[in-house]
Amino acid sequence: MVLVLSSLVSGSRVGGAVSVSALQARGIDTMHVPTVLLGRHPGWGDPGGGAIADDLFSGALGGIEANGLFALTDAVLTGYFATPGQVRRAAEAIDAIRAV
Repeated sequence: MVLVLSSLVSGSRVGGAVSVSALQARGIDTMHVPTVLLGRHPGWGDPGGGAIADDLFSGALGGIEANGLFALTDAVLTGYFATPGQVRRAAEAIDAIRAV
């Protein structure tokens, strides 16, 4: 299973959504924790949406860990991070996955 920590851009084929789609097409299970939720790629203008708050990002990772899924994680794929807090929490999660 792959933990994907990256953007979720609804109206564009970029970021975490593409990563999840490509992995699942190859039969690889994924868990996607988004770092931002945007309506479209920022290169097309105002994307709408914004960063996932650090407490929500951390809480989602905590829920995955509490469900025992860190033990089933074979790889972590990271992409865009919106805040330093997300980077710190991602590093903590990666350390916890390595320790399992």
